[in-house]
Amino acid sequence: MLIDEPHEGYFQIRLRARGPWVPVRVWLEDGERDPETWELLSDQRWLAEWAPRTDSARLFPVSPFRLLNVLHPISKDDFQWLLILRSIPPSSRQRSAKPSSR
Repeated sequence: MLIDEPHEGYFQIRLRARGPWVPVRVWLEDGERDPETWELLSDQRWLAEWAPRTDSARLFPVSPFRLLNVLHPISKDDFQWLLILRSIPPSSRQRSAKPSSR
């Protein structure tokens, strides 16, 4: 299932055909609010971050609108697993397998 409008959650994408999955997190940042009435004083905005490098778990900001129609929803656990894989040295990755959830 592809996403054609932004919504909060955890996703994965491929930057090229048959390439590695890239973890993506999307959320809605609330605007400034009046402390007494809690009225919204500024616009809310969509934000996203991803880890496009396979040798680093560092997350970089990215426009969620740039990624529409290529995002595949995943669980938070799968998102964290994709980040963990990026911290494993490439020479050890072939031996790493996702632990089965029982």
